[in-house]
Amino acid sequence: MEQTALKLKIYRNSCHQWVYKKMVDIPRKGFNKAAIVRVIDKAGIFAGVGIFNPSSTVAIRFLTNNDEVIDRGFFHRRLSSLKNLKEKILGLGVNSDCYRLVHSESDGLPGLIIDKFADYIMIKPYCAGYGGITMEHIASSLMELYPAAKIMVSPDEKSCAKDGADYRAEIKKYHAGKARAEISEFGVKFSVDFELGQKTGFFLDQKLNRRLASEMCAGMEVLDLCCYTGGFGISMKKAGAKSVTCVDTDSDAIATARKNAKINGCEVEFLNMNVFEYLRDCLAKGKTYDFVICDPAKLAANKLELPRAYRTYGDLNKLAIQAVRDGGFLFTFSCTGLVSEKIFQSVIFNSAREAGASLKVLSGAGPSPDHPYSSTFPEGKYLKGLLVQVEKSNFIFPKRLEESEKSTQ
Repeated sequence: MEQTALKLKIYRNSCHQWVYKKMVDIPRKGFNKAAIVRVIDKAGIFAGVGIFNPSSTVAIRFLTNNDEVIDRGFFHRRLSSLKNLKEKILGLGVNSDCYRLVHSESDGLPGLIIDKFADYIMIKPYCAGYGGITMEHIASSLMELYPAAKIMVSPDEKSCAKDGADYRAEIKKYHAGKARAEISEFGVKFSVDFELGQKTGFFLDQKLNRRLASEMCAGMEVLDLCCYTGGFGISMKKAGAKSVTCVDTDSDAIATARKNAKINGCEVEFLNMNVFEYLRDCLAKGKTYDFVICDPAKLAANKLELPRAYRTYGDLNKLAIQAVRDGGFLFTFSCTGLVSEKIFQSVIFNSAREAGASLKVLSGAGPSPDHPYSSTFPEGKYLKGLLVQVEKSNFIFPKRLEESEKSTQ
C-alpha cells in the first residue's frame, strides 16, 4: 500500500496516538481524503505511520511508531497477536465464547473496535481510514484467524458522520442484516441483536463484574437499573438470587432481555420504564432491595455536558442508595470517559450523605481485561465502578454548629 509523507508543524515529543489538525502542515493538493501516511516531524525526523483525515479535528491517528508498510501482513500480525493475548494469555475464551479482540487506540488500531460473539465478528469503525483495501486486509485476516466466523461491518453512525467517513460499500459487503448470535458467558446464555442493539450489541466490558455480582447474590432480592438486555440481572438470577427486577427505557433491549431470560430458564421481572420514575415509586411505597445494580449509559460526550452528567449521576445514585436495605449492596458504574474515578467517587459519596447512609467500599471496578487502556492513550480508561455496602442504621448526620449551640442552651 502506497504511503505518502506528511509533515508536522511541531516536534514529535510525545507518544500520544493523536495529532490535531492545527499541528499538521497540510499541502493544498493531494490530501483531500482519508489516507494512510508516513509522518515526519518539524525536525525532519520520522514520527510514525498513521491514518490522516483532513475532515477531522484529530487529523492523524498513529498506527505504528515503526517505519513499516501498512499492508495485509501488518493487520494480520496485529490481529494474530491480539488473539493470542486475549485467548491464550488472558484466558478470555475459557468459560466464554465472546470477547473484545480490538479495543481501539489501546490495542494499536485507533478508532476501531472488533468484538467476537461466538461465530460472529463485528467490526465497528469510529473514524475514517478503514475502508476500501484496508477493510479487505482486516476482514481477510480475520477470516484466516477465525475460519468459521461470519464477518460484519457496522460503523458508529454519529462518530463516522462527524469524521466524514463513508462505509456504505463495506456495510453492503459485510452486512449484519437481522443476524443474532447466541453467546455463552460463565454458563449464562445471551442473544445478541446486531441490528437493534447498542454499540456492538452486547456490553462485554462488564463480563467480570457480572460474575462478581453473581457470586454474592444468593437468596437476595435484586434490582438491575438500566439493565439493557439483562446481563447483570439474568446472571444473578441464574446464580441463585431470590428475585430479580430489571428496568430500562429501551423497549428493544427489554424485548431481547425477555428472550435471554427464557433461554436461561429464569423468571425475571422486566419493566420498560424510566429508572427515576421506578425508584421514586419504590421510595413512595417503601420498597427496598438487597442488591441494586446501577449502570447508566454514557452521560456526557463533551466537557459542556459534564455539569448535567454530575447532577444525573448524583440524583440517580441517591435514589438507588435509598432503594437498598440497610446492610445491602450497591454496584454502581459510570462509562463516561470524561468523568474521572475521583470525581465519580465524590459524587457517589455525596449521594450517600444526602440519602442518609454511609458506604463501605468493598471494591473498585473497571472493565474486563479485553478492554485495556494504554500509557500513550490514558483517555481509553472509561469504565469505573464502586461495589459498596450501604449502612443506614449506624449513620449519624452531623449537626450544624448553630443547632448544637441551641441544644446546649
